[in-house]
Amino acid sequence: TLVANADTVPSVTATNASQTLVNVFDNDTKNGTALVPSDINLTVTTADPTGYLTVDTNGNTVLGANAPAGNYELTYTICEKLNPTNCSSNTVKVTVGLSTIDAVTETTTAINGNVGGTTAALTANDTLNGTPVVIGTNPGQIKLTGITVPTGLTLNANGTVSVAANTPAGNYNVEYSICEITNPTNCDTVTSVVVVTAATIDAVTETTTAINGNVGGTTASLTANDTLNGTPVVIGTNPGQIKLTGITVPTGLTLNANGTVSVAANTPAGNYNVEYSICEITNPTNCDTVTSVVVVSAATIDAVTETTTAINGNVGGTTAALTANDTLNGTPVVIGTNPGQIKLTGITVPTGLTLNANGTVSVAANTPAGNYNVEYSICEITNPTNCDTVTSVVVVNAATIDAVTETTTAINGNVGGTTAALTANDTLNGTPVVIGTNPGQIKLTGITVPTGLTLNANGTVSVAANTPAGNYNVEYSICEITNPTNCDTVTSVVVVNAATIDAITETT
Repeated sequence: TLVANADTVPSVTATNASQTLVNVFDNDTKNGTALVPSDINLTVTTADPTGYLTVDTNGNTVLGANAPAGNYELTYTICEKLNPTNCSSNTVKVTVGLSTIDAVTETTTAINGNVGGTTAALTANDTLNGTPVVIGTNPGQIKLTGITVPTGLTLNANGTVSVAANTPAGNYNVEYSICEITNPTNCDTVTSVVVVTAATIDAVTETTTAINGNVGGTTASLTANDTLNGTPVVIGTNPGQIKLTGITVPTGLTLNANGTVSVAANTPAGNYNVEYSICEITNPTNCDTVTSVVVVSAATIDAVTETTTAINGNVGGTTAALTANDTLNGTPVVIGTNPGQIKLTGITVPTGLTLNANGTVSVAANTPAGNYNVEYSICEITNPTNCDTVTSVVVVNAATIDAVTETTTAINGNVGGTTAALTANDTLNGTPVVIGTNPGQIKLTGITVPTGLTLNANGTVSVAANTPAGNYNVEYSICEITNPTNCDTVTSVVVVNAATIDAITETT
């Protein structure tokens, strides 16, 4: 008596490999006792239509790899080998349940949003029946589907997430599902977190090349060494660029949109602190602030020694400006009180000379001849300590003195008399001389005065009575009182006539 008893496997989960389940011989009997498999021939009389469930000749029930969930059934027959017609048949029923699928929340390592990048797979810890999932299209693998993927992020086919360059910093929730390829409705959904960080922003202190404050100018960009993720910043309004904002900009300086600083003309020399911030356009709160130094230098000031055209000291006069060749940054100076001009200060000005506000020197009348050293300084109005000092020479000449030969009207030698002044035609700078002791006058000195004649203080010559007739040479000099060595010498002629003698005829 052969009895094939039904075999039922109430629940099993498919795996990626074939599984051996029950042996159908285990509950089959021959004459009420356990079968001896070697005595039996086993055949499958009704196969499982899906092909996943089979029974081998040894009675082992085999479930194929990745069998979809469901009920599987086949019919088998056992027959005695000695009596091949002595047979019994029954069924094998297997219920395959759904696999356990588990999508696990991940929080990624941070991605720098400025340059973007790609995360590790969000599915790294997701499992199918406790085994890491494999994304694909084959049985035993899973299908990945993005449900909610924020703008700027891309859920890739391999489970990684690509973050686009210039994505704002933040924690981004990416919701996705994983579903069995074998059982497409067997899914799990999870939300993982993609962390995006702001760029590293670094504003670096700069000290500019000096700008000449007299003429002004523009510096190189203060942001030249500022970086965003180690790359030079670009000022603009687009993602990946930065916004430049002046915080403290001193008067006279302008922080330009391109990061340069314009220094206005006539800005005092000094080191000016310019504080500014740079902020990501993508992440407006990601900023760095720094103070850079704008160096403003004083003008080059140069006072040049002048030697003036001679001034006639007798009448005095005014020189050209001693500052005519003085320069500020190579440009002729302008004396005044406004920025860009200079202040003129006399340091040593000799007596008789006056340094005027316009840089000229007035020489008073009757100033002795000579070379006069006038020391003065010029200083920037903008930078009062930026000065230069020089000594220029004011040349003062003596007057032109001219003693003219005179021939006097004859004097009667018998009675004597006094001539007109021999100095009547003598001149000082073309003007008749005045004999005296004051500046502008002359001193008269007789050099050779013949006997019987007297050279008077007023320039006349007195002829004594009974002076023999003749032409008498009187040599004298005239010298400036102001410049006693400025003299002229001349010989004039004093004519002395004989007396008129008249013998009168008498009749006694």
